Formats: sequence, C-alpha cells, structure tokens
Amino acid sequence: KSTLARALQAEGIPVSVGYSKPLYKEPYLEYFKKCPLSCPYYSKPVDYSNVKMPAAEKACYQEGLWLPQYVLLGSKNDMDDIISAFEKIRENIDEILT
Repeated sequence: KSTLARALQAEGIPVSVGYSKPLYKEPYLEYFKKCPLSCPYYSKPVDYSNVKMPAAEKACYQEGLWLPQYVLLGSKNDMDDIISAFEKIRENIDEILT
C-alpha cells in the first residue's frame, strides 16, 4: 500500500495511505451516547467497541488509498493523468518492488 502510494506520488498524483484506523474505531465516538453522533431517531446507547467491519478494516490497514476530493473534480486530462500513472506503475511493477 505505501509502495503504491509513493509511486503514485512520484508521478504527481497527491494520494495518501489514508486513515490510520477506521472511523468507527476513533475515540470521539465514545463521547456520544446515541447512534452515530447523537441522532434523534435511536434512543439506545451504541457500543462501538463491539463493532466489526472487516471490509473497512482491510481498506484502512491494507488496501485503501485516498485521493483528495479536489483531484476527482478535475478535468478529463487530470483523470487521464491518474490512469497514466497507474499504467506506468503496472508496466514497471517489478522495478518498483525491488
């Protein structure tokens, strides 16, 4: 994950490895006594310590990369640059991994 992020950054794509943990594991959720961020539609306490979301954890810890929103609001040429960066990395993957 970090190797791919560095390779994309070297091609000028402002990608990062993202969050260090899934949002539902952030301690701020412990301060709220109701459903996500104190919604009025659910009156029971929610224990986020027992939540398990394997896909979210896999994305955070192993696979997910984050692009800032403004990147995806760019022009068609900007999107082509992102695709070209991935293609270049794919073509040179053996060199990148050594």
